Amino acid sequence: MRKNYLWMAVIASMLSFTACNDDASSIVNGENPDEVVMDDGTTFELAISNTGIGTRAARPLGSSAAANTVNKVQLKFYMWDDINKWVAAPDTFKIVQLDGATYDATTKQNIIDFTEKAQSEGVPGTTDRIEEKHTIKMKGMAPKTKYRIVAYGYNGEIFPYAGTAGITEDETEKGLFTTATDHKLSGYQLEEVFAGYRDVTTASVYDKKLKVYKFTGAPEIEITRQVAGILAYFKIPTTIESQVVKTVKVIANAKSDGFKFPNTLVTDNAFNGVTTTENEDVLMEFDMSTAASNWNNGNPEGDYYKTGGNETTNYEPTTNKIALANGYTAPQGLKLKADAFFGARYILPYSKHITTQNTKTLKVVMYNAKNEPLKTLKVTTNNYASPATQYNYDIRCNNFYSIGKKMSTGNTTGNKPDPENPDPNPDKPTDPDAPIDLGATDQIVVEINDAWDVLHNMGVEEE
Repeated sequence: MRKNYLWMAVIASMLSFTACNDDASSIVNGENPDEVVMDDGTTFELAISNTGIGTRAARPLGSSAAANTVNKVQLKFYMWDDINKWVAAPDTFKIVQLDGATYDATTKQNIIDFTEKAQSEGVPGTTDRIEEKHTIKMKGMAPKTKYRIVAYGYNGEIFPYAGTAGITEDETEKGLFTTATDHKLSGYQLEEVFAGYRDVTTASVYDKKLKVYKFTGAPEIEITRQVAGILAYFKIPTTIESQVVKTVKVIANAKSDGFKFPNTLVTDNAFNGVTTTENEDVLMEFDMSTAASNWNNGNPEGDYYKTGGNETTNYEPTTNKIALANGYTAPQGLKLKADAFFGARYILPYSKHITTQNTKTLKVVMYNAKNEPLKTLKVTTNNYASPATQYNYDIRCNNFYSIGKKMSTGNTTGNKPDPENPDPNPDKPTDPDAPIDLGATDQIVVEINDAWDVLHNMGVEEE
């Protein structure tokens, strides 16, 4: 599986704590030598890219592009004690200033707020993003001591997966958390959470010039998505072997109840899901009786279903269900190819590899009005070389599973939508949308995207 670690990919798809650059000014504390301010080893900066709208709902996915709606980042601090184990950092180790202003860590519980902004997608191959940074001043660091800084970002006033039971902290691996067992989120309610950690050590020598104990290295934490994403973008035939197609379902071979975060603290960090059961889970369903404009009371005309729209149609979040999966709320400005059907959502990652013989991780099934399957299509990925893993892969955090290609929410050309900032490579524009034709027996869609950590190039094949 190819992973993209280019810096531009990182800033387009992740939140990060990054050290200030060489031009950043130091904050010197001459009164309290136990205060640590971090600049190139003594100053750290909290940064978030592609900040989105701060609503209390899951960000509606309209493409595989990078974006997020994180407006809160929670910090947790730990220290390595004398008996070789992680413990909570003492109360004297706390945030005392945020961007030069007094910060009450007790009241605000080490939560950093971010400004609500208009939604911005990171278009593959570009550096466009909204970025906000905060400088954080700490107090109470001891010399020659290792600290663990854990951060997780979310949207809204409370952590979305807390439920009434609250998140659980792992006793054997400090800084590792698990979503509540009663969070009750499912389907299109699922939200993205970002998380990460970094272990850093303070120097043993007191810096007389800055009058601080410095970190031995500038702290940098990458905070990545802890859930997965999926989209379905289809051309749907009206009949299969003379039987009318009424519904189309995208089905996974398993379902998880929750996830652990940050996944990089999980022993096998590829599998941060919790309680994955091998029962089929319908991820998305398209009902032609409400989504198609030519359903005609079960007597559709033509070879393919129609939507009555085209590339200029806005599928705004209204009660209109034309072209959209059941229950899916379109983001503002969604545009689709003419007579194409679309849905997208988040998925909770698996806790293990599903090894059931001949299992297919994802499949697309078309049914008649009696809910009898007419045609089953295996969803393949070319991220793996062997025939077995092309069908039996895993649902992993920060992976995006794109069944059909949609690179941008607001257009169908794949190009940068802002006319004031044209496509960076006009001679080689990004490939346009490519909905999968479910009437074809074999079709693979090649897709390139550097927005998510891993984007699977999905296709369908008839069983």
